[in-house]
Amino acid sequence: MKVVFINNRDSFVWNLVDYISYFEKDTVVLPNTVPVEEVRALAPDALVISPGPGNPSDPKDIGNCIDIIRELGPEIPLLGVCLGHQAINFTFGGTVRRSKAGPVHGKSSQIRHNSSSLFGEMGETFEAGRYHSLEIGYPAPGIRITARAEDGSIMAVEHEKYPIYGLQFHPESVLTPNGLKIIESFLEIARGFEKENIKKENIKRENIKKENIKREEKKPKQGNVQVKEKNGEVEKGNGKFKKRNEKSERDEQKLKKENRLLETGHELLHPPVQQE
Repeated sequence: MKVVFINNRDSFVWNLVDYISYFEKDTVVLPNTVPVEEVRALAPDALVISPGPGNPSDPKDIGNCIDIIRELGPEIPLLGVCLGHQAINFTFGGTVRRSKAGPVHGKSSQIRHNSSSLFGEMGETFEAGRYHSLEIGYPAPGIRITARAEDGSIMAVEHEKYPIYGLQFHPESVLTPNGLKIIESFLEIARGFEKENIKKENIKRENIKKENIKREEKKPKQGNVQVKEKNGEVEKGNGKFKKRNEKSERDEQKLKKENRLLETGHELLHPPVQQE
């Protein structure tokens, strides 16, 4: 499985890359300025939008991440962390605000979740490391809150329709003991999505194949497809033509011969009159 990792120039980036590479060696790291079509051309099975400084509303901070989320997120499983998490909400019309608790850097918080598929094997609460000064204000339409910190801050979201997930905390931090498990859960989701897509594609191809066979069967047959002979009549393709009977041909040749003899005999009995 191929994972494309979008780098937003955060100090934690390579720790997160190491976590992902632990499960998936085929991990490609690209700058956040990479065009959407270049990412699509790599045919990734999963996307990760990394943490980083700045605001998701500022193109200088977020690069092309908003376009990548908007255009590729609906069709490729995507995980956003910290800035990437905020960018997901911003992309779909939500708001980002300053953290109610002020800048939070290197703080361990108790996170309570609602049994999202990312946290399925964990208890009702878990510890996580937070490093942020911004957070989601109002969730965008279609964005569901899946976890909060003890101070009420939104710590995780997922899209109701698409395979898009966001984490405000840092799973790669030493302050998040179960961070590797969360990354593994996301990659398992991506693998399942890939298998489902392969299954759908195979069904689609099979249906197209059957449809083509039906079209071929309905087409009128042309040319020397089949030849049958019955009572001197030959069927060829979709048309018919008469075949001369061999006996009739012999009779006709005999008649022509007799006519020639009669003509010759007439000339001998009645020679032409010479004009003087």
